[in-house]
Amino acid sequence: MSAPGDFQTLVALRARQGELDALAELRGDRQVQPMLSLGYDEKGDTANLLDRVLATTRRLFDLGRVVMLDATNMAAAPGFSGPADVLEQLADRLSEPLDLFHLDPIPFIPVVNHAADQQTLAKVGHLARELAHGCGLRILTKSATAPSAAAAIEQLGVDPANLDVVVDLEYIAGAHDFRVDEIASLIEAFDRNGPFRSTTILSGSVPRMLSHLHQTEQVRFEELLWRSLISGGRRELRLGDYGTAHPVWDPKGFPPKHVNLKYTCGDHWLYLRERVPEASTGVELRTERTVRLVSRNLIDSGSFFGSAYSWGDDRLAEAADGGGRGLGSRTKVVSFATSHHLAYLGEFGAAA
Repeated sequence: MSAPGDFQTLVALRARQGELDALAELRGDRQVQPMLSLGYDEKGDTANLLDRVLATTRRLFDLGRVVMLDATNMAAAPGFSGPADVLEQLADRLSEPLDLFHLDPIPFIPVVNHAADQQTLAKVGHLARELAHGCGLRILTKSATAPSAAAAIEQLGVDPANLDVVVDLEYIAGAHDFRVDEIASLIEAFDRNGPFRSTTILSGSVPRMLSHLHQTEQVRFEELLWRSLISGGRRELRLGDYGTAHPVWDPKGFPPKHVNLKYTCGDHWLYLRERVPEASTGVELRTERTVRLVSRNLIDSGSFFGSAYSWGDDRLAEAADGGGRGLGSRTKVVSFATSHHLAYLGEFGAAA
């Protein structure tokens, strides 16, 4: 079992079907810390979401990893009094025996936004102390100041030595968003409330929408930012990113007309995008054909890591070769890309 705070990289994943399917296929802990962000969707099934999150939490614990859970985006969910209540109810359910072979409570690390109200901070801090595996504090740089971060830490009431601080830049569109000196100064100011169990710089450069068809590449600005900070002396910083998704939560969205594959490479993103044709055949069949086309384009791109690299890479190779099932669901591509990304972060952390 990996001790809380014992990780090299962190990935902030939305608790959605594609991402959860990828986590379900993990075969070992590779020093990657998943932080699941739960979000309320009025068109979705909240009960099913919570069931999937519970199953994922148990699954990761069996692999030796205590997952981080953030319910900030569940504030509007009916039946709960706020994000802290969601986390408390999850803790209650995880304390119950699953079956005769799983009798012990399953812990998790609750995560809270630094800008949460005092009551939420106090409740999450109390829950963290009960679960005894520490707490995550997500500090959004767009609104945080040193005094506001210090106030949040005080209201949490968690020993800084048990606190995983996540300095969150959210979306960065390019090098002009780095402000390395400013970010380093902000982290230094936060550190005066430490020392913390860990500090992670979290950001994501995947755009909300891909605008070009076929194949494009983009620098992985999240890695570039992290390297700029550690080269400036912040060598204790962990790398965090948003997986293959845009950082900003948007539960509404819109029905996509394209299949988009966002594939993590050594220093860049490879984006593969093809339009789902409009025809008389069913949408699932048309989507399946487009998934196979995108998969073949990946294999032919020269950037494919090989079918043995991850579960997702194996599925992509299978789809390109005409195999695989259930490819009419767009969540399949998300799960394949996320699985590859998790393997990439594990390899990245081992080499860092």
